[in-house]
Amino acid sequence: MRKRKQFFSIALAVMLIVTGTFTPTKAYAAEVDESQGIIEGSFSELEGSPKLGELNRRLSASNVQKNMSFGYAPDDIVEIIVELWEDSLLDTYSKKLQAGRELGSQKFRDFAASGTGKNLSQSLISAQDNVIKKISDLDTQGVVSKIYNYTSALNGFSVRAKYSLLEEIKNLPEVKRAYVAPTFELIKPTMKESVSFIGADQTWTELGYQGEGTVVAIVDTGLETGHKVFEVQPSSPRLSKNDIQSIIDNVELSAEKNERLTADNVFVSSKIPFVYDYADADIDVSGGDDHGTHVAGIVAASGSAVPDDSVFKGVAPEAQLVILKVFSDYDSGASTTDILAAVDDATKLGVDVINMSLGSTAGFTYE
Repeated sequence: MRKRKQFFSIALAVMLIVTGTFTPTKAYAAEVDESQGIIEGSFSELEGSPKLGELNRRLSASNVQKNMSFGYAPDDIVEIIVELWEDSLLDTYSKKLQAGRELGSQKFRDFAASGTGKNLSQSLISAQDNVIKKISDLDTQGVVSKIYNYTSALNGFSVRAKYSLLEEIKNLPEVKRAYVAPTFELIKPTMKESVSFIGADQTWTELGYQGEGTVVAIVDTGLETGHKVFEVQPSSPRLSKNDIQSIIDNVELSAEKNERLTADNVFVSSKIPFVYDYADADIDVSGGDDHGTHVAGIVAASGSAVPDDSVFKGVAPEAQLVILKVFSDYDSGASTTDILAAVDDATKLGVDVINMSLGSTAGFTYE
């Protein structure tokens, strides 16, 4: 195999010596030989050498077209998450709960639907829209568009805008933080061993508990709602069709950004009381990758209405499933803008658990 030599800039160090003078900037590179799959190399100083000049030339040429930090050109349209300083609904509820004021035994779902919660939500949205107007004024070409308002999980919003506006957005006095929305990929689940591996079957027999009265949100690729492993209905469902309609009537849901929903649209069964596709902005959560169906099955598959011992059961077969689809049928990856919208709605729906089996290569690279 022919050897190839590549030069990688691995460190740029600037040292300030507190004697009134600066030491010269030094750059080093690893000179790497790739041979038969083995990488060997050594470090060499580039200062004053033609190698450093060539490296700087290449970096400068690259910067003309792409920002080195995130790989975006200034005019690229990106999705930006913006968080504001004022407390979200969930923050306000938590502080009141900790202080022992006003709430009593009121759950967050009820607080969000109360007069106080609705007024606070409208106030947050109004303040958010004022900031979005400021951001729009920064762009003379008018390409800024709102994606979602978030009031529960955080006080913020998402917009599509030029990448070049990001630093200006960060500098607005109302803004706590702003960043380009990451995209997450799927992690393949393992189904058959899950229940026994964590000892869930022992919980069923020894404690007699199988998830009764629990609601789990699955933020994923959706669900094959007609699959036979979800046919058996829970014996003690916490969310009824009337509950879902009441929430829709009294709370601002991100799922309603494009159209008004009703329980008739989103309530599938007592097993699956709420579904919505945030990525494609519709109520069809079927289709696409079956990852979400696998995950929902691990969590709460309940079995077939026709007795069949071979049908798989999940960890909590009595739990209800709220299906929040964030992966599009047409594109790969899930945007954080949709994930936050789903989480925001999940808290308002009063779920007990939010499951997100999402991945990101080399970990998280944004705030």
